[in-house]
Amino acid sequence: MPAIVTMRNMYKSCMNLTAIESYGAEPLREALTSLGGWPVLVGEDWDNRTFDWIHVSKQIRKLGFRADMFVQFKVIADVLNNTKKLDEPTLGLRRQIMTLGPNNSIVQVYHQLMVDTAMLLGADNKTRVKDEMWDVIALEAQIAQATHDPAHGEKKQSWYLHLKAFADVANQTEVMASNQTRMGHDWIRLANAIVQLDENITARELVMVDNLYFMGHIDHILSYVNQNEKRLLANYMLWRVALQALSTGSKEMRDMRDNLHRHLYGITEKIARWKTCLSQLTGSLSMALSSLYTKHHFNSTLKEKATEMVNYLRVEFNEILHKNDWMDKETKDNAFKKSQMMSAVVGYPDQLANDTLVNEHYRTLNLTDNNFDLNIRRLRNWAQKREFEKLREINDPQDWRNFANSANVNAFYWSQANAIVIPAGILRDVFFDNDRPQYMNFGTIGYIIGHEITHAFDNIGAQFDEIGNARNWWKNETRLHYNSKAQCMVKQYSGYELTNGLKINGDLTLKENIADNGALKEAYNAYEKYTDKFGHELQLPGLKYTPKQLFWISAAMNWCSKSSPEMFKTRLDTDTHSPSQARVNVALSNFKEFSQSFNCKAGTDMNPNPKKRCTVW
Repeated sequence: MPAIVTMRNMYKSCMNLTAIESYGAEPLREALTSLGGWPVLVGEDWDNRTFDWIHVSKQIRKLGFRADMFVQFKVIADVLNNTKKLDEPTLGLRRQIMTLGPNNSIVQVYHQLMVDTAMLLGADNKTRVKDEMWDVIALEAQIAQATHDPAHGEKKQSWYLHLKAFADVANQTEVMASNQTRMGHDWIRLANAIVQLDENITARELVMVDNLYFMGHIDHILSYVNQNEKRLLANYMLWRVALQALSTGSKEMRDMRDNLHRHLYGITEKIARWKTCLSQLTGSLSMALSSLYTKHHFNSTLKEKATEMVNYLRVEFNEILHKNDWMDKETKDNAFKKSQMMSAVVGYPDQLANDTLVNEHYRTLNLTDNNFDLNIRRLRNWAQKREFEKLREINDPQDWRNFANSANVNAFYWSQANAIVIPAGILRDVFFDNDRPQYMNFGTIGYIIGHEITHAFDNIGAQFDEIGNARNWWKNETRLHYNSKAQCMVKQYSGYELTNGLKINGDLTLKENIADNGALKEAYNAYEKYTDKFGHELQLPGLKYTPKQLFWISAAMNWCSKSSPEMFKTRLDTDTHSPSQARVNVALSNFKEFSQSFNCKAGTDMNPNPKKRCTVW
């Protein structure tokens, strides 16, 4: 089946609300029954003697649901090859809310969603449902409490262990009484249940563990609950299956899920169905969507002009390196080498225009045009299978498929390929238009390109060398200088008071703040070089602003946004980007060129004492 037909079938099935209403909640009921029954529905007839949570995990995965409620199995590109990663689980609510307890209003809405779902599916004792779902929330809160909390500045340490050694270490972590049962070999069983490769995972499989503390906790939690409260364990696992199915079911099911989202994110308006269905194409089907998009909405002229912009920004970063006075020669030479070897994918990889390659990518995916629930599960299974198959493949960071989401309106830097990606989706509209003044383009897409280049040298990217290997290429003294400059930025952003009185976590947002500030300098200097070569541009008719002022205004326009209070708080807790207000005001206040352009009075917020300004690059 051609990729475009596969994509079309997904979209049509999503838009077919009549078909979705006709099956309603029945696919979910059938799935729960095949998993041994959701205890809260089955009632007293549920038999815990036949319940094997690892076998149920395997069946959940086969049915096309995610079985990541206790731990996530991922395949990641390691510095040498593909490797398995054991990561913390997903949660029904984000950690910061899940740990607030039953008196929190959103936790109560979450509990009500559980109860409503069970009653919709046929539960006959609402009082029992309420009680059992509070027990489920208590278990999920216990799991959430053990996970990593980035908001408090905790740092995770990665461990590379053979699966058997990991099981032994997890068993020995003293987080509960020493006489309680441990999972032991169950980690190996669980790995095979989730990964489902033809070749079994063995005790010798090397795994990367990001948070050994959490893994010790979840080992003990699972051991205890499986030994003493299997009904609770089954209730939680099957609730997480039901939660995944709400968005693909009847209007009543979708409305129940939307009510939770209203409380979580402050969403008050219904999202148009076509937008919801289009979003289904931007994940695992993004290559097919991007192939179609680039054929109709991107051309070689755009790619050529955008590549010129990339080159301007690269030259400016190298100039910043050249003028740098706090790096020793060896470290600076290493930085130059990394900068010069950085590759750039502008627009889309050439292979994306090859229909044969794109069709082959989706060859084993078969979607219908009339069953949205089935399509979502087939797509999820297909995507998970493809991910886990990479475990037995040689890692190639330069594989074109890594850069094929070209319809995406988001540029990025990939440290393990030492590559910046500027997709076709962002090279249009407010970000880039070659027929408008270049002070606008340098302020918008130039800033974004500079942001991604600087990511190669932020506090995370700087840990990787010119070929994408994790390696320390910094002399100790230079690293200390870097850390001091970075710490200035941590304090500066942490001390900035937002209009609603909230504060930014400067540690959480450091890498993005470094990239923002470096990008502004690179883009401004690049525009200066452009005018040196081509002459000064005219002002925009009808506006009082100079070209330089319009450069800064264009840069600020990148972050024009509006958020509900709920979404704002969510992002403040979890997003590595500072809120838009700070991305503009704090970053611009660090540049004397900005205050000169607008004649800002000395000592004001936007023209502070030079000692209060921070710069890394």
